[in-house]
Amino acid sequence: MIERVEKQKDMLPSERADAILKYLKSKTHKLGESIICARSPRIEKLISKNQSFGSISLTNEDKVYYNLLAYSESSEPFAVGEIKFLLEHLRERNWIKYHEYKDESENKISCQLTVDGYSKTVDGYSKLDDYRIKKLLQEEAWDSVAAWKVETGEDPFNEPAIWVWVILESSQRFEQRDKIRRRVLEIIADLGEMRWVYVQFRTKHEQEELDDLERQEALEAAQEVSA
Repeated sequence: MIERVEKQKDMLPSERADAILKYLKSKTHKLGESIICARSPRIEKLISKNQSFGSISLTNEDKVYYNLLAYSESSEPFAVGEIKFLLEHLRERNWIKYHEYKDESENKISCQLTVDGYSKTVDGYSKLDDYRIKKLLQEEAWDSVAAWKVETGEDPFNEPAIWVWVILESSQRFEQRDKIRRRVLEIIADLGEMRWVYVQFRTKHEQEELDDLERQEALEAAQEVSA
């Protein structure tokens, strides 16, 4: 990643900042999550002693720091000022929030994408839709509903669509499906949505079983890749 970015010497500062925004989005699993990067004196000391960078063990926070550094124009390995310059460009546009702090011997920067910053990224729009719709649904007081799941994309007919999964506390609550379905459709229609809306129901137990199955499949896929 670092080597690939360092080759992009013709990027303008604004382009570098946009690339950082996309990188931060790639590290964000949900809106409101913070991404931490750390400038480690331990690593700087090893590099100053001409130790190969590839042989140094890096934490996730170290990796984020050096990936951000790779977007700067500076050839200096510890030019944290370049990172802050680009982050400030993003903060001025209200695309991120960030603050600096010290944790033991390491200087750290915590970054968080704003709603505007999240929607600026290529795949941010659909996830922002998911977030907004789910937030509205969560404001509804249904004793029978344990949770909501929302996804957007194209349906089997290649038409834009919205899927809402209503997670019910138990199968005994299925009697309220028609009322809940009508309310979901009303809420989404009030947003001015023209996309087709699919409303489906599962029990809490069924959702837990599905989550376990997806985790198991993801684990098996990861094991196949590493094998």
